[in-house]
Amino acid sequence: MGSWVRGEREWEFRWRTNLDIQDHDILTDLIESLRQ
Repeated sequence: MGSWVRGEREWEFRWRTNLDIQDHDILTDLIESLRQ
């Protein structure tokens, strides 16, 4: 569980630094839908 959270935070950091805003929003929406 801990390793998954750590990996998720790493991905979130990569999205903020490497992807443009539109792509970031799309991926964020996808993650939120998977969490529900």
